[in-house]
Amino acid sequence: MSSSAKSRIQAPPGREELFVEQRIRQTRRQLKLVDLSAGLLMLGIATLAYLLAAALIDHWIVPGGMGFWGRLLLMLGLLGFLGVYFARLLLPAILGKVNPIFAAQMIEQGQPTLKNSLVNFLLLRGERSRLAPAIYQNLEHRAATDLIAVRAELAVDRGHVVRLGYVLAAILAVCCLYLILSPKNPLQSAARVIWPWANIEAPTRVTIEEIEPGDMFGEQSAFYGDWTTVSARIRGLKQGESASVVYSTADGQVVDQAVPMEIGEDG
Repeated sequence: MSSSAKSRIQAPPGREELFVEQRIRQTRRQLKLVDLSAGLLMLGIATLAYLLAAALIDHWIVPGGMGFWGRLLLMLGLLGFLGVYFARLLLPAILGKVNPIFAAQMIEQGQPTLKNSLVNFLLLRGERSRLAPAIYQNLEHRAATDLIAVRAELAVDRGHVVRLGYVLAAILAVCCLYLILSPKNPLQSAARVIWPWANIEAPTRVTIEEIEPGDMFGEQSAFYGDWTTVSARIRGLKQGESASVVYSTADGQVVDQAVPMEIGEDG
């Protein structure tokens, strides 16, 4: 009794096929990096625009600045947006894989002369056993030859990322101009939104600092009729505006008496 057995051994990939696979892997990495970069740029644009809008509300819409609950609501809205954006866009870009056929299509879109030779080769590579060796080698050679003419750094279109970079730069420029020209500090408002529980005062056009004698006023003593000097460093006064000290006496004989302040030698 005799028996016969057959076995099919797939030939190892040739140099041209290895070259095609290398370029496809490189393009897939570039596509993933471009997709992630675009997502991060969009996140930066949206976050800056959100904080700028919050600063405008804090400065000009809500009298005296937003209260705790308003700032808490804005912070929760920002955190909700960041969470949804990360889960739906950034996380898939980080963990996901780019399909080789999609990578081949992106290469061919940037180089119309390829005429689907790369996609056809990738699609038919899984049916290699059903193709005549000459046909498969011709497809392989055509795909590799077409890829040689495509520069690796130009295989992926980065125009979308560049445009988003311009938008981010424009938003940053607007924020910087507002920071320079606005009498109220937008960074202070941003901090109030990010940390609503912090004791951060609402930004104002006029700031009063270095008040003297300050907290020690109640500990000082003077004879009746003596003079007490009160000083402060005041910023943000417009032309023609002045500052006054308002005081009251403990016996209630003087209530909210205003005394104009004079500008010192240092301005």
